[in-house]
Amino acid sequence: WSRRHHRLVETRLRVIGLQGELIATDDEVRLFLEGPVGEFAQGWTVWRHPELFHGVAFDVGGPQYSRQDQAFVDAVRAGHPVESDVVSAYRVQQVVDAIYRSASLGGEPVRPS
Repeated sequence: WSRRHHRLVETRLRVIGLQGELIATDDEVRLFLEGPVGEFAQGWTVWRHPELFHGVAFDVGGPQYSRQDQAFVDAVRAGHPVESDVVSAYRVQQVVDAIYRSASLGGEPVRPS
């Protein structure tokens, strides 16, 4: 990690579905579709980091955390329900648990409970 040009460990998420797959890394998001779906053509669609990045009004701990904080503040100010409530957190945890189960089964697909 301290050598010049040494790549840090890459985080990669791969989701395989009935109509294709989605691969997300620190640098890009790749979508492969067996056939066209909505606005997306058959084959590979790739979005790279510079195309996906949208600045934030303030940065506390990274743009991802800042966006979550801003969404919370905006919801409270407008009197709307917050997006990150207990139910959505539980659903996210179900997906994370399914990812771990899939990994322990050698990558076998696992449906979140």
